[in-house]
Amino acid sequence: MKNLKRTKNAQIGIALPVTAGLTAGMVAVLGASGLRGLLLTDRATAVTVANGTCAIGLKDGEATVELIGVHTTITAQVTAPVAQFAAAFVTNAGAVVSVAAGNTPIGAFLAATTGPGAVEVALF
Repeated sequence: MKNLKRTKNAQIGIALPVTAGLTAGMVAVLGASGLRGLLLTDRATAVTVANGTCAIGLKDGEATVELIGVHTTITAQVTAPVAQFAAAFVTNAGAVVSVAAGNTPIGAFLAATTGPGAVEVALF
C-alpha cells in the first residue's frame, strides 16, 4: 500500500499542537471532527524548548499525543486547502476531501495545507 503512513496494533502517538495548559495524562479534543488524544507529554513551551527540558523533537505548543481509536494513518493527495483536524471524507471515486455533502466520513486531517498536496489523515 503506497500511501500507508503509520499503522500499529495500539493507538498512534505523534507530536501535535494542543491547547495551552494541557499536561501529560489529560485528554485533548482536536478540532470538531471527533478526533481525541491522550497527552503522553506535557505541552512544550518556548521556555522548555529553549532549555531542552521538553520531550525531544517537540516545538512550542506541541505535545506527544496518543490518538484515541486511531490505528492507521495514510498520506492523501488533496486538491484544495484543508484545515488541521478538520473532518476527512472520501468520495465515491476514492478521493479524500474535506467536503461532507455526498461523501463518507473517514477520519481527520492531521495537518493543514494551503493548496493542493499531500497531507496525513487519521482513519477512525
